[in-house]
Amino acid sequence: MDKQTFEVLYEDVQKALREHRLSDALHALEGLIAYTGNWHCNSQFMEIKESYGMLLDYMARGFKDPERDQLLEQFFRRTYELVDMTYRDFLLMDNESHYASVWSIMQKMSQPVNLPDLLSQGCSYRQLFEVAWTGPVWQKGDYEAAHGIMESGQWEEYERCVLISGVTLSAIQIFDAARFRFLLDLSVSPVPAFRVRALVGMVLVFIKHADRCRLYPEMIAQLRLMSDLPGFVSMLQTLQMQLFLSLETKKIEKSLREEILPEVMKKAKDIQLDKSLGFEDIQAKLNEQEFNPEWDKDGKISNLEKKMKELAEMQMKGADVYIGSFKMFKQKFPFFNVAANWFCPFIPLHPDVQKTIGENKFLNKFLSSGNLCDSDKYSFCLMMQEIPSAQYDLLNQQLGAAMDTHGEALELHNEEEEKQVVHLLRSYVQDLYRFFTLFRYRDVRMNPFGQNLLLTDYAPFDEMLSDAKVLQELADFTFKEKSYLYALKFYEHLPYSAENYQKIGFCHQSVHDYQQAVEAYEKANILKSDSAWTLRQLGYCYRSLGDFEKALKCYEELERLAPEDVSLLLRLSECYLHEHNYDKAFEKLYKADYLAPESGVALRALAWCSLLTDKVEQAERYYNKILAQNPGREDFFNAGHAAWLRGDVVSAVSYYQTTLSMDKAEFAPVDFFENDKQVLLQKGKTEIDLLLMIDILNKK
Repeated sequence: MDKQTFEVLYEDVQKALREHRLSDALHALEGLIAYTGNWHCNSQFMEIKESYGMLLDYMARGFKDPERDQLLEQFFRRTYELVDMTYRDFLLMDNESHYASVWSIMQKMSQPVNLPDLLSQGCSYRQLFEVAWTGPVWQKGDYEAAHGIMESGQWEEYERCVLISGVTLSAIQIFDAARFRFLLDLSVSPVPAFRVRALVGMVLVFIKHADRCRLYPEMIAQLRLMSDLPGFVSMLQTLQMQLFLSLETKKIEKSLREEILPEVMKKAKDIQLDKSLGFEDIQAKLNEQEFNPEWDKDGKISNLEKKMKELAEMQMKGADVYIGSFKMFKQKFPFFNVAANWFCPFIPLHPDVQKTIGENKFLNKFLSSGNLCDSDKYSFCLMMQEIPSAQYDLLNQQLGAAMDTHGEALELHNEEEEKQVVHLLRSYVQDLYRFFTLFRYRDVRMNPFGQNLLLTDYAPFDEMLSDAKVLQELADFTFKEKSYLYALKFYEHLPYSAENYQKIGFCHQSVHDYQQAVEAYEKANILKSDSAWTLRQLGYCYRSLGDFEKALKCYEELERLAPEDVSLLLRLSECYLHEHNYDKAFEKLYKADYLAPESGVALRALAWCSLLTDKVEQAERYYNKILAQNPGREDFFNAGHAAWLRGDVVSAVSYYQTTLSMDKAEFAPVDFFENDKQVLLQKGKTEIDLLLMIDILNKK
């Protein structure tokens, strides 16, 4: 059996277990054990197979067994655990695996490689992490030793934080009930740093192995009890928001790289936002300097300013705006080739950065702020070691000025505990996201951020987050972040209200599910019948569904509320056209043109409406006016239709040639008339006419 066959069998086992097909799972597991050659696993396998066979035999004979369900649950748990042990053996046999490489090196070291020995002898934080990460399934002694390390005063806080991360990484990769229980226990630790890491780890392990966790009802019960503890649900809610924000990371990074930073460097040399680093506080920069009004001669807010303000707002919510700034350093420095270093809380006395920081008070203050996650702080210090002394001094001065000007850069240990927990949680989620996406030896199959991150889809988190106030906050948060599918999940569990139905409708509308949007908007309209916004959205959705009769009713009702709304008049004329009520269509268009003659929108609609109603000469007069103002590509194209339908082929060819010129096309494609084909055919042109006109345009 080769590696690929093993992985196929492994997936078969997992699928069979999820579907409660134990016989099929055992059959596939037998092949996995044969591949790894683990005698201990084979012995346990034969025991499960024999016991399950007896259970089936008793049932086949008609015997009643009150303990059957309990035994069956045990068989599933033990089978899952055997699969885990076999999969770990498989990973260790893979010479190309970083996981296997770390374990192999540890085996060759003279130092202890299990937690009970580490508890009594001590070690580096790296070894502690690697033992917790790559070690086998925990036994009772490992679980107790891990708790002993967490409770021992001989270990530094940062070392114990790294232990929690090692346990998390291990349980994400290969589920281990004892490791999961360890994280569960520490999720209510009185030490904020431990509590944050354990909670995040526990939730990510649960998300990755939800089916497995449900097989341990005693731990689910323990988790349910935690919801009664002060602050636990609030912390879970904060984590949910941070997980949602992690989904925006790639979009933010792309916006910074392709839109914001190039514009800043091009237009605003006086804004000291370093293109290669981007670690300045964007919000502070916006407050500090005004935008040059010459950049926007019309006095409107520039697209750049909007983007930067949007980015600043997201940064304040906890969005990860710095990942792109430090990405290349994560690949460059050997420091980040060690998995443990991604999870070490930032400590100025760390031997890899101690010389860089020294007594530099500005650098110390900058790095103690809550803006950067821990791994980015290490990236920053390592980068500082490589820049020339002149640039180092200049950057040091800029940091000093920034710290003096913006006193809001708070040190975490001086904050209130609640704020400290939020900062720690955001930083840790960002560190985890970086590890799973940037670590040189990452295993893409491990990444929990690729799973469904909606906690309310998992019991018992759905119960913990079921409070209406919590759901409303989560719903509004995801709605503002434009995560409409997630927002729908929350709004649909909230009490009925016009506003919630409006937002449900808007979510459906945003993902182009217009029928569902209509249903929600209709309910909102019943609860709040005087909302012009709801009527406008209803009209839009009905038009998108092609139901112009119902759209017309919405717009007619809207017209009573806003009789001089030009855009509304245009929508009304469109509906009247589809209903073949041309007189009404012209009436609304004349009014729109009277109210806003400078826009030219109504004039274009009048010209097209004239064309559709066979008033060709009238259409030509309108197009002549349009072409004398500020014509676009479609204006010349439609003017060509009007001229051709009136019999002026020479003018039609000229207009069509101008259209092609504006398209920067050397010849007319075969589908040149496709969009307006039906209109031209209805007005008397034939398929041959259209092909001949294309040949005329392409004649050289």
